[in-house]
This record gives sequence, structure tokens and C-alpha cells, in this order.
Amino acid sequence: MSTQKYLDRHLLADQTPIQSNNQVLSSANHNHLGANQMGFTPSVHKMTNNNNGGGSQPDVVGEDQLMGQMRRLMRMNIKNFCYQDAIFYADKILHLNQPGTEKFIKAVYDLAHCYFLNQEYLRCVQLIEKFDLAFHNEKFRILTAQALFNSQNINACINKVQYQILGLQIQQSNQMINVLQKDLVQENEMLQGGGNISHISYSEAKNQDKEEKHSKSSKKGLTPQQKEDYYKSLRFLLLAKSYESLENKIQACSFYQEALKYNPENFEAFNRLISNYLLTKEEKRALIDELRFSPENLWLKDYYYSRIDQSLRSPDKVEGYMAVKSQLNNVSLQNNIGDESGLSPSRFPPTEYLDNEDPNDTLRNPKIGANAFSPPLNQHQLAQNMHHNMNQQALVQEVSVVEVLNHSESFDFKQIEAEKLFNEQNYIKAYEIVKNVVDSDFYYVSIVPLYCSILIELNKVGELYYLAHKLVSANPDLAVSWFAVGSYYFLIKKYDLARKYFNKANRQDKHFAASWIAFGHSFAAQDESDQAMAAYRTAARLFPGCHLASLFIGMEYLRTNNLKTALLSFQEAQRICYNSDPLVFNEMGVVYYRQKDYEKANNCFASSLSLCNESNSKTYETILINLGHCHRKIKDYDAAIQLYEKCLSLNPKNPSTYTALGFAYHLKGDFKQALNCYHKASFLKNEDPLTEELVQRALEDINSCTIEQAYLSDDQAIR
Repeated sequence: MSTQKYLDRHLLADQTPIQSNNQVLSSANHNHLGANQMGFTPSVHKMTNNNNGGGSQPDVVGEDQLMGQMRRLMRMNIKNFCYQDAIFYADKILHLNQPGTEKFIKAVYDLAHCYFLNQEYLRCVQLIEKFDLAFHNEKFRILTAQALFNSQNINACINKVQYQILGLQIQQSNQMINVLQKDLVQENEMLQGGGNISHISYSEAKNQDKEEKHSKSSKKGLTPQQKEDYYKSLRFLLLAKSYESLENKIQACSFYQEALKYNPENFEAFNRLISNYLLTKEEKRALIDELRFSPENLWLKDYYYSRIDQSLRSPDKVEGYMAVKSQLNNVSLQNNIGDESGLSPSRFPPTEYLDNEDPNDTLRNPKIGANAFSPPLNQHQLAQNMHHNMNQQALVQEVSVVEVLNHSESFDFKQIEAEKLFNEQNYIKAYEIVKNVVDSDFYYVSIVPLYCSILIELNKVGELYYLAHKLVSANPDLAVSWFAVGSYYFLIKKYDLARKYFNKANRQDKHFAASWIAFGHSFAAQDESDQAMAAYRTAARLFPGCHLASLFIGMEYLRTNNLKTALLSFQEAQRICYNSDPLVFNEMGVVYYRQKDYEKANNCFASSLSLCNESNSKTYETILINLGHCHRKIKDYDAAIQLYEKCLSLNPKNPSTYTALGFAYHLKGDFKQALNCYHKASFLKNEDPLTEELVQRALEDINSCTIEQAYLSDDQAIR
């Protein structure tokens, strides 16, 4: 029975017209397209069964359909970081295309791009050079140079990029010569024919055509000139990074600036100039003034100024604004924005100085240790505004982009604010800001050097240990992780171990300025001046825009009593930082003080004090003491006493401040107050020879005068 049915179906299949078979095939192809649109992968040979028989025929997929599906698979794997799968499909696309065609060249680029993403840089270069496509277009040029740079073939990268730049310059020169030659031919023809030379020339017509093309393309995206400048900026960026890796800082700095001039939006070039300290503060400002920003990116100019000034740009100088539509439930953007109230692991405390010629003079050498928005409206006012503006669009307000980003908890703006507070010696507020950033994103490593410096200044051993341990566990390949370990050992005064880990950080990243400065500190903490000076000089050579290297070199010279050389180093640091660091003025004041130029010393200490916020930091206290010494030297005892008393309000348990205050009263003639201060100093520091000697002299001075003179009031005291 079954056999008979099979034979009947077979005979019916043989008698089926050919048109029906074609209909079945066309419907199968229609199903194929539908499945492909739904995202299913079609097979190359799919067997389709007829409705009336058991025959089968392969359905061949079109070449374009197959290639398109492979490209979709490749792009999908790239988006999902499956680079091995992407390489597989890119390789098959390459070998299915005919060599020499545009599709083949595009397939070569796709495969090389996949090799690059998979960190097979030499394989990427080899593929491009195999088909002689390294100079085919801008994409191939940039990809080849980037692969050479990432594979540490620095010299090959430099040669490749310089050859590209030279080739493009020659090509542009030839194009210009051709244009000028056509202009001359056109003018000669017009002269021979009696025409008017004032007609438009060929080059002018070509420029007009180019401008028209630019205006049309600008509506869609970047103009050809903008694209050309973008690729030029990338080439100069690669050259700069290559020269910087070879420690040729002058060439690197020059090419970074060229990259920014062609494309001011090239943030990496700007960030490397700033973070690697290649320019002084004055040079940074001159560079930004020279850059030409598009109207849409003026906010970037405000951000650049904020970075170099380490503070937000003042409202009267802000240039970047964005238009914000005000809604009835959000009339003012400002009303929704709430107000918010370094390099080395430890910066040297400033030199605190007392006269050597006076009994109490000791030198403690530096050791590491108006509203722009409308107010909120009530419901009645809102109803009135809604009635009057019913036929108008929503109100538009201009808001500073930088201000909005600052209030939106952007990490880099918080880092700018913390750096400003740290330089002003306000470590507690700086710590609060940095701690919030670290709690939000622990792996924002750009802020780690500043975080370590603040923890050392505040003597937070446990928190620094936790930070170093977590960083090393998560990112052992980062230099900043070992920098944190070295900072911990530095804080607990195990300088040999600190030096070991700072050196390890230097080996992992030789462009890490904080680690070089800290490496020098680890030697200076043990009074090894030669090794410390060598580390500081290396930092000064590698980071010409870092004023801290010159500052600490000067402090080492000051410690060895080489005053003239120390002053030169401090002046160099002052030039680099552009009068923004209070420590520089303090050290210059110490040099002038020791040279007995008390007027200059007083001006320096006053300038240093003006750059500091009032805080409980040791640096602020030391600057106050030094300024008090200057006032005492110029016999302004009342001002000196006020400064000493202010120091005691910050640190009431400092015996040297009581000694200095007592000596000021002593010189003023108020022996009673002087003895009281001397006794307090002796209580805080027993058997201090300086205080004991001053007590003896105060008693002798009291014995040499009458009782009335010894206990006169302050306004009658002998001066």
C-alpha cells in the first residue's frame, strides 16, 4: 500500500509542469529574503522541497547578499569586542573579493583594523605593506602609523609619518603649480584674443567651487578642509608621542602645539602638554590664545583655561554658552543647581628661619614632612506668564557650559578644584573633594597622585595603606599603583622601601612626574643631597614645565647654604609657575632673610601669605612665623606679636612659637609677658637650651632696671 502511494506521488511529480517548480523556487527565495531581514543566517546551499514531489535543488545565495551578511557579522563582533570572530569574517571577505578593486581595498582595511583591535600591531602593518596600501588614503596612513607606535617601533613610526607629511606637502605644491600654470595660460589666451584680464581666473573659479562644496558639506558634517586639518592633527600627535618616548621633549612639545593648532579639539595633545609639564604657565596661556575654536566648542577654551589656572574661569571671561529651554516646572536652571561649599607624595614643609646671630635663632632645615537667572516664580506669576506667552516658544536661557559641568559632578572639574585647594595649603577641603571622587569611582587613577599627597599631609596611614593595596591588586601594571605603595612607606618613614617602589613606578612609566619628585624626596629625607639633586635634575629635564623640580633643587642648595644658586633656582620656579605657588615665595623670602635684606624678605612672605587660604596646615603656620620674624627684624614688634599670636591660635602647643613671641615682648621691653611666654615654652619643651638662655637674659635685664621700668604697661614699654 505504501509502495503504491509512493509510485503515484513519483508519477505526479514527473508530470508536474516546469512553471510550478519555478514558482516554488521563487517563493523559497522570497522566504530567504524575509529570514535575512529578520536576522537569520542563510546557508549557501539550502535544499527546497517541492510540494508535489521529493526532488530537491540548491538555492544559490547572491554574492552581494553573502558579503553583506559577513560584513554585518564582522561589525557585530567588533561592537561586542569579539575580535577573533571579527578577524575570521574579515579574512573571508578579503579572499572572496577580486584584488585591485575598491571592495578589496576596503576589505584589507577592515582586516587590518581587526588586527589592530586585537593588538596584533605588526601583523596589521605587514598586511597593509603586503598590498602596498600604506599611503593609499588617510585611513591607511593613520592606521599604519598607530600600529607602528603601539608596537614600540618608534623610529619607524617617525619615518613613516614624516614621509607622509613630506609627500602631502609635495603633492599640495604640485597642485598649486598646476593651478598657477593654468591661470597663466588663461591670461595669455585672453591677451591674444583681446579679452579683459579682469575676468575671473581659473584658480579663483576653482576656489569658488571649493567654497560651494565646503558650504554644502558643512551642512552634512565636516568640510574637506576640516577633515584635512583633523588628519594633520593626528599625524602631528603621533610624531609628538614618538619623540616624547625618545625623551626629545623639545620636538615633542613643538609637535603637540602643531596638533592643537590644526585641531583645537584634540584633547589628547592638550592633556599631554599639561600632564607631562612641557610648557610653563605663561606659554600655556599664549598657546590657548592662539587657538581658533569653532563657536560650538568655545566651552572647550574655557575648560583649557580652567586647567592651566587650576580654577574655574571667571563669569566675565566665559565664552562657551549653551541655550537651555525653560519649562514651567523648571523656570531657572540655576535653581536646580545646588551650591557646593600635586605631584609629590609629600611636599617639603617650607623653611622656617630664626636669626643665627640672636640667642633664639635656629634654622630648621626642610624635611619631608550676581545671579544671571531669574528667581523662582510663584504659581500666580507662572499662570500670568503662561497666558502672555501662550503663542510663543519656550524661554531660552544662556548657561555657561563649564559651570554646568562643574555642578554636574564631573571628575576632572572636581580635580581642578582640589588641586587649587591643595596649592593653597587647604588640605582638609581638598581631601573632602578628592574623597568624594574616589568613593564614586575608585579607578579614576588621574587623581591618585593628588590623593596620596593629601593623605600624607593629613597623616592618614590606614587610608593610604588601603588605597595602595587595592590599586596593586586591581592594576599591578600601572605606575600609579606602585607610586601609592611607595607613598605609604614614605609616610611611615621607611625611606629605603619607598625608594624601591618609586623607582619601580619610574621604570613602568618614565613620564610620571610625581614619581620622580617623590624619588628625590626619599633621598632628601635621609640627608642624601647628591642623590636627591640627581633625581630632581632628572625631573627638571624630563618635565620642563614642572616648577617643583626647580623648587626642591633650590631647597637643597639652601640647606647647604649656597644662597645665590638657591635664589636662581627659586626664580626659575617662579617663572615656570607664574607666581602661583606660595612655597616658592616663602623660600625666596628665606634666602633674602639670610642675606639680611629684610624688606625683600617681608614682601616675599607677604606674597606667599596672600596665595594661601587660612587653614590649619603646617605650611600656613610656617609662613606666618617667617613673616613675624621679618617684622621683628625691622622693629615692628606689634605686627610681629600679632602674627605669633595668630600662629598660636592655629597650633597652641608649639614651643618655638612661644619662644619667638616671648623674644618679641623682650625686645619691646615688656619683660613680664616675655617671661610668661618663656615659661610656657619651657613647659612644652623641657631643658631647651635656647629658652633657658633667654630666661637668664630676661632676668638680667630685669635686674638692671628699676622695678617700675620692669613692669611698665605695654604703651610705656621701652623700645
